[in-house]
Amino acid sequence: MQITIKLYGNLKKHLPQKKQDAQVEIESGTTIRELLARFGVPDSNVWMTAINDQVVGDSTALQDGDVLEVFEPVGGGAPTVPSAFF
Repeated sequence: MQITIKLYGNLKKHLPQKKQDAQVEIESGTTIRELLARFGVPDSNVWMTAINDQVVGDSTALQDGDVLEVFEPVGGGAPTVPSAFF
């Protein structure tokens, strides 16, 4: 079976040539967690996974032709504004 895997942000460093996406051959029944382990992606670096634009858990089995997207945790927020501006 063949799927497309897309790793966003710093996760892309785990794919060949550090590209954001790759075509991958997998065995039937492979789960997202198993595939990510194959590429050395630590569980703690994964915030959300989606297959074909649907959010799913990492124990979901992949199917032929799936597009798997993996997102890392995102930080940030509104900057602190000094009280002098109020």
